[in-house]
Amino acid sequence: MRDGIQPRRPLRLIRSVIVLSLAAAPVVLSSGQAAAQTPAVLGLTKSVSLPSPPQAAPGEPFTFLLSYSCSSLSQDCVGATITDVIPPQLSRQVNDVQFQGNFQSVTYDASTGTAVFQLFNPLAAGTTAQVSISAQFPPGTAVGTQAVNQGSMSASNAPSVTSNQVIVTAKAKSDWTVTKNVVPAGAPPQIDTPYTYRVGLTLAAGGTQNLNGVVFTDTLPAGAQFVSATGGGTFDAGTNTVTWPPRDLVPQPNSDVRSFEEVTVIFPAANFPVGTNILNLVVANGTPAGEPTQELGRAERPGIIRGAGTVTAGSKRNTLPDLGPGQNDTYTLVAENPNTSAVGGFQVLETLPPQLVMVQDGSPNITGTGPQPVAITATPGGNVPITGGATWTATAPASAGTLLFDYGTAPPGFLSTVQVRAGIP
Repeated sequence: MRDGIQPRRPLRLIRSVIVLSLAAAPVVLSSGQAAAQTPAVLGLTKSVSLPSPPQAAPGEPFTFLLSYSCSSLSQDCVGATITDVIPPQLSRQVNDVQFQGNFQSVTYDASTGTAVFQLFNPLAAGTTAQVSISAQFPPGTAVGTQAVNQGSMSASNAPSVTSNQVIVTAKAKSDWTVTKNVVPAGAPPQIDTPYTYRVGLTLAAGGTQNLNGVVFTDTLPAGAQFVSATGGGTFDAGTNTVTWPPRDLVPQPNSDVRSFEEVTVIFPAANFPVGTNILNLVVANGTPAGEPTQELGRAERPGIIRGAGTVTAGSKRNTLPDLGPGQNDTYTLVAENPNTSAVGGFQVLETLPPQLVMVQDGSPNITGTGPQPVAITATPGGNVPITGGATWTATAPASAGTLLFDYGTAPPGFLSTVQVRAGIP
């Protein structure tokens, strides 16, 4: 009997172990269900703010658009970021790259062109939004250069995704300016005295677009007598215009390309009493490579007729030897009448280079000492109000290309000093 009882004890122990294993099983199964939780889902597509096929000229900003999503039905996206590298064919300078859209913060490394957007955290399930990057080809980029760009998106609880590629191709572009001046510079028009206008077009350095068939057409003041023109210019008495043969201009990488012509006229006293206001206009037409024939620009030269032999004196000086973007300078103009008799129709004409813009900082951009002008006329812009007395001020608009200071009659010993503030935007 004792021998029959002893074998049953190990059996009870085995059964006890089995029961313990079964009791632990539900805990293990519960842990397995948590590990199998569905991850979040990211989405990222890329486009560009240009018509198809995307093309942009050097220096012409365009915008990459990155549309992103956290498209899970219930799972938020944690720690989501978007990374985009500006292609090396585009300018990576900080001033040429801008960021906008729905993001919490952005960091940018100009040395590598890498932008990293930190999105709002967590990014709620079902979110769809957009960030954008403004960029541009640098000046001088060769026609046909392609910039290939795509972005990537990641989150701590979702597989990373990469957007589609966007390709932007550089197209031709050049910058040019049409000008109208007189020879010698600043000389006033006088009755019965040869007077020379200079028309011109300047093609800025670094462009990639040729100008073909450029034609200058200069309209003389009505009643002026044509004397001569350089470069084969011909005078049409019916339209009172001088037209020059067409010419082609090819931009250079490091220097401006200029084309000038001159026309000389006489203002007969019978047609132009002293004090008469005159206006000379030049229009340039041509065909930028890859574009239709069009007006390239126009420039005006106003003036007031003076008596023959009138002599005046004037000077101009600047303060700084050179200027960069965001800087401005003060230009001092001095005009005087050294004659022993009064001079009628006395005026000072200031012509700003196309690179300069009148300063707009809330303070007057014109200051004068001495006699106050009768009127100041900005072209474009019209009449400029004047305030003050012996020391007077005025503010010309940013659009002003020329400033005409009309003093009326300047007495003997007349002296006027004008300071003009202008700079590079």
